[in-house]
Amino acid sequence: MKKSNVFFVMTDKGITYESPILFNCAGSFSRTIGQMLNVEIPVDPYRHEILVTEPVEKLWNPMIIDFGIGLYARQEHSGGVVMGMGDPNEPVGTFVGSSMHFMFEMSRRFTLLFPKLAGLRIVRQWAGLYEMTADAQPVLGPVDEVENFYQANGFSGHGLMLAPAVSELLAEQVTKGKTSLPIDDLHVRRFRGKLEFHREKSVV
Repeated sequence: MKKSNVFFVMTDKGITYESPILFNCAGSFSRTIGQMLNVEIPVDPYRHEILVTEPVEKLWNPMIIDFGIGLYARQEHSGGVVMGMGDPNEPVGTFVGSSMHFMFEMSRRFTLLFPKLAGLRIVRQWAGLYEMTADAQPVLGPVDEVENFYQANGFSGHGLMLAPAVSELLAEQVTKGKTSLPIDDLHVRRFRGKLEFHREKSVV
């Protein structure tokens, strides 16, 4: 809620915070936060599943991404291989349960790429949420409708990598009124009135 030039945020424990500036960094729930201030933030949650195998001897060092079959894999220091994939048929929603479909399809894709590792045993799998935009690019900066309501969301699976740079850029924007790198193209207004977008291809 905003009154005059102050935002009021009440937690589920009944504690109220006041601030002249509000950052919407709510990830998959950023649209909900925007709606509280009657601002449309076009960010949707999608389930994204991952699994990890039993430990094996060192196979490779870097993360491996195959855009052709749609998977990524990285070997942990412990030797287990962590892998995941995107599912274009995943519906919008906040359900984060694991599925048998993922386990079988992930195993199929992985063994296509590494047939000699077909015997690896799965130790566990889990799911989380990707916060997706229509172009798979983040939403950054203030909105036009509400003064001092800044966005840092919609990272579409790249949030951990982009967060350090984004935090510095938004700090510059608030304190100096400008950023050392241009972020205007990532403003939420880019979605207004558009039906088709050029989607970032390096999202798995």
